[in-house]
Amino acid sequence: MIIDTNEKAYAMFDELGFPPVFRDIWEDKGPSALKYMYERPRVVYLENYLPLLAQNGDTIIAFDLESKRFVEHFLEVEHPTIIGTNYRQFIGWILLHLMLSALEDVVKEVAPLFEFKHLDALFKHMHTLDELDDPYEMDNADRRFLESLE
Repeated sequence: MIIDTNEKAYAMFDELGFPPVFRDIWEDKGPSALKYMYERPRVVYLENYLPLLAQNGDTIIAFDLESKRFVEHFLEVEHPTIIGTNYRQFIGWILLHLMLSALEDVVKEVAPLFEFKHLDALFKHMHTLDELDDPYEMDNADRRFLESLE
């Protein structure tokens, strides 16, 4: 299946139980604060992917309809990177990247729209990162945090 129209995307959002914010993003009515890093995916025809967000014009954040995982797909790279095995991990990944870009106010604004209920845990995780110096340790801490969002 190729999601190549708004109507197909909206039907999939409803079928999968995604919150209304995704439809808003597709209609270019999403939260303006989110536009610092993410935007509506433009014309993208990827087999078996539901495009959710775009980043930098060359990266699509999508839901893989076959594996039921969330992926980051650089359009110039053949294979996507898995960013979440469930919705909580996916939104945690998005919000974590916003936090790492020093957009804490954006996170506070958009987290409820994505129905993310682990904001306290995210802020606690960010304070833990402040105590780490090694980038490898920081990456591992991020991975453990996201895995905890089962």
